[in-house]
Amino acid sequence: LGMDAEALPYHLKAIQLTPTNPDAWCNYGLSLLALKKYAESVQALERGFELAPHDLDIRLNLAVALFKKFQAEEAKLA
Repeated sequence: LGMDAEALPYHLKAIQLTPTNPDAWCNYGLSLLALKKYAESVQALERGFELAPHDLDIRLNLAVALFKKFQAEEAKLA
């Protein structure tokens, strides 16, 4: 826990080795989300969702990332 920055290269390696593994994309997206890299997180989670559209965990995580991205964009406008 709390080692998301350190985990990023490992997530990327997992994606490189298994680019069609939705869990690899989800884990990468979750680390990006924890690092408040919302746009990148959404992209990764969307890829995971494309690969596994019936996976409720990925769907929920994507919804959270989209919400956080929206909040961050709204804050910039305020």
